[in-house]
Amino acid sequence: MSYRAIWGESTRTISSADEAEELLDDLSRDYGPDGTRGIVVSFGPTDGPMELEVAINTDEGRAAISWLRSREYAVEAGIPRHPRTVPAWAFREGDTLSQRHLPPDQTRVTPGRALAAVREYLDSGRRPNHLAWTAA
Repeated sequence: MSYRAIWGESTRTISSADEAEELLDDLSRDYGPDGTRGIVVSFGPTDGPMELEVAINTDEGRAAISWLRSREYAVEAGIPRHPRTVPAWAFREGDTLSQRHLPPDQTRVTPGRALAAVREYLDSGRRPNHLAWTAA
């Protein structure tokens, strides 16, 4: 099965988990207008709706993962609630950036586990099962 990644109006066909990991790594290292390094990217089958949304903020060392089909978010075991909202940049209306403020309860995943979740999703086509899921 082939997948696509979407961030703003940018779309890329993803042919492997390595390619997705490289894309997320590159995008999460870019600085937003305020100096924040963080990005929101959605993944889904090329012929279907987006299913997995990943927001990574490398400065905070946190990520948020949402399973869009059931509106659940992921929680990594042993990662406490973040003390404040975590910013990440999402593209809206073309190439216009808007800052998303990720709720502290939903940023309970490390960037490394977020990359593993994307890899698992692309390998299986299903919601990653190495994380716990909570209703949003």
